[in-house]
Amino acid sequence: LAGNRTSAFEAISSATETGRSLSVARVGRSSTDASYDKYLMRMRLAELLLLCLATAFSSCLTAALGLKTEDDKVFRVGAVLESGDTVLEIALRRAVEVANGVLDRSKNLHGYRLVPDIRRISDSDSFNASLEVCSLLETGVVAIVGPTSGQASEQVRSVCEYFAVPHIETNWNYRLPRPNHYTVNLSPHFETYSQALSDYIKTMVPATRTAVIYDDPDSLLKFEGLLNAADSPVLVRQWAKRSGTYKYVMKELRAARISRFLVDIPVKKLVRFMIIAKEMNMTSEYNSYIFTAWDVNRVDLSDFQVIRGSNFSTLTLLPSVPPDAKYDRGPIVEQMRNEIYRAEREKRDYSSLLFNMLPTAAATLFDSIMLLASGLNQLTTSQVVRPQRLSCQAPRQEMWTAGPSLLNFMRSMPGDIAQQTLTGPVTFDGDWKRVNFSLYAYELTASGFSELGKWHSLDGFNLTKRFEDTKEEYIKILQNRTLRVTTVADAPFVKIKETDEKGVPLPHPSAWDGFCIDMLNLIAQQVGFNYTVHLVKDGNYGAVNGSNEDGRETWNGMIGELINHEADLAIASLTITYERERVIDFTTPYMSLGLSIMFKRPEKSKPHLFSFLQPLSVPVWGYMLAAYVIVSFVLFVVARVSPYEWQNPHPCEPDNNEVENQFSLLNSLWFNAGSLMQQGSEISPRALSTRLISGIWWFFTLIMISSYTANLAAFLTVERMQSPIESAEDLAKQTKIKYGTLYGGSTYQFFKRAKIEVFRKMWNYMSKRPEVFVNRTGDGIARVKQGGYAFILESTMNEYYAERNCDLMRVGGLLDSKGYGIGLPTGSPYRDALSEAILKFQKEQDLENLRRKWWREMDIQTRCEDVAPDSQGPAGLGIDQVAGVYVVLAIGTAVGVLVMAMEFGLKFMKRADEDRQPLATEFIQELKFAISCFGSSTRPANHLAERARQLRSQTGSGRERQAMRLASSVDASMDDGVFPSPPFEEAAAAAADARLPSQPRNGGGRRRQGGYEMALQTPPSARRLQQQPPPPPPPPPPPPLQQQQSFEFGGAQFALASDSPSAMQVRMAGLRRAGSSYRDQFPN
Repeated sequence: LAGNRTSAFEAISSATETGRSLSVARVGRSSTDASYDKYLMRMRLAELLLLCLATAFSSCLTAALGLKTEDDKVFRVGAVLESGDTVLEIALRRAVEVANGVLDRSKNLHGYRLVPDIRRISDSDSFNASLEVCSLLETGVVAIVGPTSGQASEQVRSVCEYFAVPHIETNWNYRLPRPNHYTVNLSPHFETYSQALSDYIKTMVPATRTAVIYDDPDSLLKFEGLLNAADSPVLVRQWAKRSGTYKYVMKELRAARISRFLVDIPVKKLVRFMIIAKEMNMTSEYNSYIFTAWDVNRVDLSDFQVIRGSNFSTLTLLPSVPPDAKYDRGPIVEQMRNEIYRAEREKRDYSSLLFNMLPTAAATLFDSIMLLASGLNQLTTSQVVRPQRLSCQAPRQEMWTAGPSLLNFMRSMPGDIAQQTLTGPVTFDGDWKRVNFSLYAYELTASGFSELGKWHSLDGFNLTKRFEDTKEEYIKILQNRTLRVTTVADAPFVKIKETDEKGVPLPHPSAWDGFCIDMLNLIAQQVGFNYTVHLVKDGNYGAVNGSNEDGRETWNGMIGELINHEADLAIASLTITYERERVIDFTTPYMSLGLSIMFKRPEKSKPHLFSFLQPLSVPVWGYMLAAYVIVSFVLFVVARVSPYEWQNPHPCEPDNNEVENQFSLLNSLWFNAGSLMQQGSEISPRALSTRLISGIWWFFTLIMISSYTANLAAFLTVERMQSPIESAEDLAKQTKIKYGTLYGGSTYQFFKRAKIEVFRKMWNYMSKRPEVFVNRTGDGIARVKQGGYAFILESTMNEYYAERNCDLMRVGGLLDSKGYGIGLPTGSPYRDALSEAILKFQKEQDLENLRRKWWREMDIQTRCEDVAPDSQGPAGLGIDQVAGVYVVLAIGTAVGVLVMAMEFGLKFMKRADEDRQPLATEFIQELKFAISCFGSSTRPANHLAERARQLRSQTGSGRERQAMRLASSVDASMDDGVFPSPPFEEAAAAAADARLPSQPRNGGGRRRQGGYEMALQTPPSARRLQQQPPPPPPPPPPPPLQQQQSFEFGGAQFALASDSPSAMQVRMAGLRRAGSSYRDQFPN
């Protein structure tokens, strides 16, 4: 019928016309009874005719006089309810009373009132629902409420939409059609509720496997967003008899090890569900139930929760008000609340477990009537509102003209009326979805349901419950509880003290000892719980050992017992890893550690004869020697090239014609050797370039000698142990020494999943040799003692056994960083309380004291502190540690060479200009002299004298050409007014001697004077010397001078003396050119 409204109305009309015959045919009365029925029918028709005539006359009279009848101020509110639905009837009547008060306080509808018109139908009777809604439309109703069953509600909604009459629903409706429907439903849209549920689960519920249990298939739309975003498969099961027995469904869920359940079951079926869950032992503290149906918080579930402490929570639209509190909405609401509670208590089902709180359906109906009153009040401001009688049997069905306008005004509610609602402000968007509302999260505690948080459609989930309150609740649950503890006997963490006659450890805590047992005693005393201890069945810590039929991983060891809820705690040297945290929970780490290598301690070796060389590695010694030789040679070359390194060896004789370079090749080696030994030498650099190179070399020697000295003491005073391996890299590079770890443990998994190249290489080695793995830590230690085997284990265990066995030691540093923690089943409520206790004991140093007790004091017969692993001594410095010193040395040397080149360039350019010869020639001569490794260490101070010496030592055809150049340089010097000096004389004499075999040119001649043969050349200075008259023969040389002359010039007395007549003449020639009157002073 709902699919075709026209066909529906035709069917209703036909059914109305044939209703009497159908009734007779159904009952099957006799013909006599039928005649009697016809008689009664005629009598009722007559009465009805008289009533109609009276009514028509009264209406005409009222219209003629302009009077308003009582019906003109009545708005009828129809309701189609199931026969047993007393809750909605009570809510409707009390809501109408409150709404009438709102109308009386308004200006437009003062004196108007709402009147409920309630019709009853059987449960899910859509046919009679259609008849009743048509009957209500004929009375001129302004809205129709109900029913709650799905099919009947759909039929009523279809008829109301056809006639544009608002339809008020109180139950979830997942099938609302296009946005312009006429149904008002204050329940959240399923998409909005799905978002709220996802936010709540992400915030409050630990991630674990989830199952959805539903009753109505349409309710699965609530979980659409959650199912789409689930990381792991979600098991979905229907709670219906046709899908099998209820216990079969719960057995399947328990076998799947699912601990989180999303349950969407009506409240009337909830008690049955909880009874079965309790019988199946699925209400422990590790089970979490989230109920998505309304009014779960009205049910007393304490009998299913307080025994083991499972987590029950729900989301509600209506804020929960305790039975002894009030809703603060006036006495009528409290009257409605009490009437509904009494009506529900009269039933003999689950109602005995209900609290005196309003049902959500009653609250939404109450708010819907308030919304209707608000819409009518707003509508009368723009038009006159009159109820309109509508007929389903009329040839031309008409819509209620005021219906669409009334719905538009019902989209929102004024603030004064919104304060009187029970579910908060009521606002709809364009698609008639409720917006700007809140949902409340409640959690079952020992005192009943308490508010956990609040979700708003705009702000998301906000936790309102304080952490302190939650912690106190968990502590209360833990107090006087006896927890089952599983462990592995592994000293010093857990040790067995007492066993029974069969050798099985006793479960009492006093039968156990060790670090973990002492720590657990502290925690138990702090929190207030008891515990029993048992060894894990297979003796393993926990690893994946396969998969079941569903493809899910199965774990062994302590992890498997926690997953199967066979234990409440797992306490031992249990490492926190990513794989384990996926399936169980861990407390805060109580101890930090890392992987390390255990190896047999090698025999000690004393320092050998050349131990003083050990502070530096062999490559560093080689680099130092090479640096010494190279820098010495560079210093030698730079000193010879630099002109400022050539100095007068006799400073008291300024006229000395020779300069000396102190940096010969041997002296350069000696200078650097003295610096390296920090002893110095008598040689001191003078040029800037040589000083720069020397300073850099001193810096180099300072760093190297300081490093050597600092490392030398350790190498000579510590007896080193020559271990063949010092790190994991050393293990990976060789195959002579075998190495392995505990099979199946966290260390095994670490190497199996390693991505670092060194660890992958080690895993490839171990995986190809299964014999390197051991099943127990003691087996691995025994293999280490035998030699040739390295055992990789946690640093805590390594330290413990190395303290008690001096033949063992730890090699290298930690391979990783992790921690030990107490394992709990996923979602355990005890985790936070235990973690807080661990943090408290860490802060107060209690755990550190326990560690010192069990690692440093207990069961130690011989201390190995004097041979601790750190006594190996420091390793030799490698090139990486001192490479910077070599870089500084190279840069400084290069800068010194660059400065030398600048000095050399400036000097030879100046000499080339003075000597009147090409730059290339001057450069080659200077460079040839400088790089002569076995040449003289002295040279003339004046470059003219130096060239004179070179000219005397030269033979061949070029000698005369060089003599001409030297004479030209002498002439240029005299033209510049240079005072004659011994180098000047030597240059002139060398030039003359070089020209003796040649014929004089330009009127020149030869003259022998005082042992010197002066060649008079064509330059002016030579011709002036030629014009001088020959001096008298020299007398015997008087001491100390042979030639003396005095004269006055420019008002000053001058004395000229010389031991050589030729030198006298050269000097006097220079004096003659000093002034214009020299001819008068020296006529000869």
